[in-house]
Amino acid sequence: MVDPVAQAVAKIESYSWFALYDFRNLGYADGALISSAVPDISGNGRNLTTTSSTTQPTYRATGFNGFGCAEFITDDHLRWQGGGTFTASS
Repeated sequence: MVDPVAQAVAKIESYSWFALYDFRNLGYADGALISSAVPDISGNGRNLTTTSSTTQPTYRATGFNGFGCAEFITDDHLRWQGGGTFTASS
């Protein structure tokens, strides 16, 4: 199986990424709420943080083509430490 994140990381030097996140190695069990910072692996320092225990996305171990990802439902969001939020659309 091709690892899309590994491919993206390999291309970072040739692209100007805004941000790139890999939820797979954060240590969460499937179905756990994402409660800690998510590092920006693009090198731009645009890490994501949670702002409220009631709006945390859920970690899904095989949620995106068999790879770990964040599941956003209704008002779930993570805040970019530089300002602004990434929010699920309803």
